[in-house]
Amino acid sequence: MATPPQSGEFDLAKLYLWVKGLESKANSVIRELDVLKNDLVKKNIDLRKEVKILGEDFLSLRHEHEKSLQKMDLVIQELKQTAGKEEVTVLKKYLELWSPLNFVSQRDLDRALQNKIEALRLNEVKEPSVNNQGGIALGDKMNNKSNIVNFSENNFDDDEFRQNNLITADKITSEKNKNIKSVFKVSDTGSDDYNPLQKKVIRTNKEVSETNKKEKHLPFA
Repeated sequence: MATPPQSGEFDLAKLYLWVKGLESKANSVIRELDVLKNDLVKKNIDLRKEVKILGEDFLSLRHEHEKSLQKMDLVIQELKQTAGKEEVTVLKKYLELWSPLNFVSQRDLDRALQNKIEALRLNEVKEPSVNNQGGIALGDKMNNKSNIVNFSENNFDDDEFRQNNLITADKITSEKNKNIKSVFKVSDTGSDDYNPLQKKVIRTNKEVSETNKKEKHLPFA
């Protein structure tokens, strides 16, 4: 009678093949896991670098935003200090009304008054002398003219009478007219009457004074 085959030896060989197959599959899985692991680590490192760069860019943008806000605040403050359109229009109207280019300085006005008074004295000296009713002779007129010139040079000094540019032109003219009147109030009879020559000079001085009163609102340099 025949003996059955030994099932123990067959099972061991088959088991051995299965174990080898599982081992190879496990190794391949391990290799794949290692590759995936390495890829994940690289991607993680790259992602961290990108996040770091993005954080730095965000900080730089934030600093730039703060600087721009500060600049805007400065611009707003400067704009608040500037004049508006209405104020500029008002200033333009005042400038057109005043016309500063046509202003006259106190020195120029004094010089013009002195020249005009000197011209009047020269014209009066050239006319013939009138001696009726205690008039002043030609020689007396020349002496009075020199006295008036010396009086104006000594007593109407710019630095003394201006007093820091606060004295007006009509005040200077009134003082000069008073001194001129006091000089011409001299007669042989000792009276206060004026001869025609004196009256003409005083009338001319009054016209000059009225002209200065009309221009007294002009500012002085």
